[in-house]
Amino acid sequence: MAALRDGHSIAVAPEGTRGNGEDVAPFRHGAFLLAHKAGVPVVPVVLHNCGDAMPKGSMLLRPLQLRVTVLPPLDVSG
Repeated sequence: MAALRDGHSIAVAPEGTRGNGEDVAPFRHGAFLLAHKAGVPVVPVVLHNCGDAMPKGSMLLRPLQLRVTVLPPLDVSG
């Protein structure tokens, strides 16, 4: 947690696993709890079409152009 407070970032997949590509799975609470305890915001990053690069159950990573959207930070202090 000290690293987060010192300005370092971590990447967390809040769903915990790759989904089927159709719907967003329920988020696990670990990433949000960690941010809350460290007193830092969560910055949502959306990776579009990444399921096409490595579908669930696949062990093969396929090259593709990935679109990334960075959303405004979320205050999780409350």
